[in-house]
Amino acid sequence: MSDRIKKYQCIKQVHAEPMTFGAFKTSIRRVRDMGQVDPLEPGYHVIYSKGTAEEYHSWSPKAAFEEDYLEIPENAQPVSQGRKVS
Repeated sequence: MSDRIKKYQCIKQVHAEPMTFGAFKTSIRRVRDMGQVDPLEPGYHVIYSKGTAEEYHSWSPKAAFEEDYLEIPENAQPVSQGRKVS
């Protein structure tokens, strides 16, 4: 690995809904060949930057998504983004 590679932690808010890979592939976005992903594999349809010019849709396996994201209650105050961690 290169010495230029640094470690980062993600702090972003996304919108998501449970969806199998096959459902995402056929109803949301055509996906280039992702190898041997089972169409019935559970996961999440993830929407980044919803409602903006930068909006894009992705799919994440269930375990990876649930490890990285926590559901935000509707009345929760937003967390400030872009702060450096010391």
